[in-house]
Amino acid sequence: AEYGSYDDKGFRPTTVLQRPLFERPLFNAYLYLLASLGILEISETQPPLLLTKNEKLHPLTPYEALDSVRLTEFGAWCMNMVEQRPQPKKQVFETITDKELLLVTFKGKSLERRLFLEQIGIPLGVERFRITEASFIRGCSSSSDIVSRIDKFKLIIDPDPSDRWKQFFASLEKRSTLFCHGEQVLLYTFPDDPEIRRMFATDPAFKKLLIRAEDNKVVVRKGNQKAFQKLLMEHGYLNTL
Repeated sequence: AEYGSYDDKGFRPTTVLQRPLFERPLFNAYLYLLASLGILEISETQPPLLLTKNEKLHPLTPYEALDSVRLTEFGAWCMNMVEQRPQPKKQVFETITDKELLLVTFKGKSLERRLFLEQIGIPLGVERFRITEASFIRGCSSSSDIVSRIDKFKLIIDPDPSDRWKQFFASLEKRSTLFCHGEQVLLYTFPDDPEIRRMFATDPAFKKLLIRAEDNKVVVRKGNQKAFQKLLMEHGYLNTL
């Protein structure tokens, strides 16, 4: 491997690492995508645990469990290998959401549902998933992403969730907007000088502008920067920030 420029995030697998870290996971990901469309049927095995994270062993990539693939009748039709389109097979699966605990049990074959549960939950064995606030929003970047994920949960996991789940979803939506508003501020560091500390603590004009921080630091809203600079100059201090 080699470390490249800033634009390529600093790490570029080459030579012997390129195949296990990039080519094979990408190829397997495409196979999972085709399986989710019904073109392939896949079987899985226990993946090797080669990656250590937070003192726990994990598969190298999410696609290491892939064992074998088989072209479905629908896939054969998509590839013009047969002329007649096959009748869609009814998927046999069952999802059970606990009414009190944030647990989901999944049984049967539905790659879409299993991948979704792996996306939002923490596996507890083969069939059960524990859902937390952190696991549910994993990979989301906006409140609309979270709302879409909640809608998908109701669509493919449980169309009529219990009150406990409704409270959970309401909490997720509320949390998604709590830290979406902010303002620009300036952080100033000053020396450990009793005179400066006394000036900031006792002068009413400074007290209106400053938000005290720790370790000889003060925070000033960007809109108050000029007023802060003027006050400093009135006390004999030059601010060039």
